[in-house]
Parts: sequence; C-alpha cells; structure tokens
Amino acid sequence: MMDRPTLKKDAKSILNSHFQFYFLLWLPVFILEIIGGFLYAPDVRDGDAFTASQDIGLFITLLAAIMAIGIYYVSIDAIRQTLQYDKPLQKSFTVFARGEYFLGTILLYILIFIFTFLWSCYLSFPVSSKELLTHKPTTSIVTQLIKTNQLATLKRLPAAEN
Repeated sequence: MMDRPTLKKDAKSILNSHFQFYFLLWLPVFILEIIGGFLYAPDVRDGDAFTASQDIGLFITLLAAIMAIGIYYVSIDAIRQTLQYDKPLQKSFTVFARGEYFLGTILLYILIFIFTFLWSCYLSFPVSSKELLTHKPTTSIVTQLIKTNQLATLKRLPAAEN
C-alpha cells in the first residue's frame, strides 16, 4: 500500500512528464463546461423559468460531467502504469467507448442518489428503527408524564371584567 506522500510524488511526476497529454485530455471537458455554463445561465429579460437553451446547457454540462468521470478512469490507468500516452482527444471519450465504464458510472450514480435520498429521509423524520421493525410506537415524553401525574394541569384564566 502506498502512503500519501509517495502517491502525491508519483502523480506529480506523471503529470509533469505528460502535461500536453493531460491538457488535451481535459480540453473537451473544459470547452463543454464553458458552453454549457453560458447556455444554462438564466436570461434576466425573459420571464420563463426554463428555456430551451437552458435545457441544452444542462444537458451539455451533464455530458461534460460524464466525460470527466471517463477521464478519471484514464487517470487511474496512468497511476497503474497501464496507459499509453497517445491520442488524448480519443481517450477523453473513453467512458462512451467502453460500455462497462458507462453503465457502471450511470448505475453507480443512481445508487448514490437512492441511498442519499433514503438516508436523508431517515435522518429527517425522527422514527427509530425499533418502531419500524416492531410496529410498536414508543410512548412520548408527554404521555409518560401524564401517566405518572407529573404534568401540571392547565387552569382556566378568569374572564376579564367589563
């Protein structure tokens, strides 16, 4: 197992020796992000919530994000020293060229979304797992205080005299 300083030194040496390759590798993602950002920016003069250009901008930005994930796979191959440093523009589209990378990435993000949604629901609603499993709701603090007669009774306020 490599420690952090060794891994960092190895990554810097790979990046410095092949800077032009990595620049051309990331260039399509940068261009797509800029185009998508300009298209997705809301038009202040227009009153519509979403326009066609914003939808196209969102699609281009998501496409750039998927391409960036493919470049992460190329970078992992570089760390493993199985990468040939040729044809950087073609390797930018590696997530689309290799079906297992594309399907794996899409399925992984779907699972991340599902688990994030479920955990946020679980943490947002204060229901204990015991209540869910046994279908026996635990008694609340107010109910326990009423049963033990420790809760003060409410007294009626006298009516205001006219």
